[in-house]
Amino acid sequence: MFRVFPAFPDANPGGDLISFDDPYYHYKHTYNLYTNGDLAFRDQLIYPPDGRAIPRKFSYYYVAFMAQITGTSVQSMMLLYPVLIGGFGAVFVYLFMKNLANNWKVGLLAGFFFATMPMILTKSVAGAVEEDLMGMVMGVAAMYLLVKAFKHEGRENVLYGVLAV
Repeated sequence: MFRVFPAFPDANPGGDLISFDDPYYHYKHTYNLYTNGDLAFRDQLIYPPDGRAIPRKFSYYYVAFMAQITGTSVQSMMLLYPVLIGGFGAVFVYLFMKNLANNWKVGLLAGFFFATMPMILTKSVAGAVEEDLMGMVMGVAAMYLLVKAFKHEGRENVLYGVLAV
């Protein structure tokens, strides 16, 4: 609920605003990537007259790619990206702790803590497109696959080990 609140029409009159200030900077570069297929080398609107180098962030490419595939607008995908990644994170934390402790209750509690942790809520609120959350989710997913690799034998062990890398 907290994650998607900025996307609600009552909280966001008109429904076309992105929360915070930084996401507008990210939106500009993601939209340019979506429309032009590539990012410019420098942004002359930041620190004029020399400008600033535009970072090549994974989130720009991911959001533009998902908007292209799903046919939604870049703005809608920017609102959905952190919410979806935060949800995947809670699922991976649940799976990781369930397999590590061999108890689904422990996994459920860990997933709940991940979903309601204030630091993660600020990173996963609708419109906050940053790499921190994706890095955490990928790290937890790798740890989950590593635990699965250690618990299995034979070909499954190798498969999970390769997927974890």
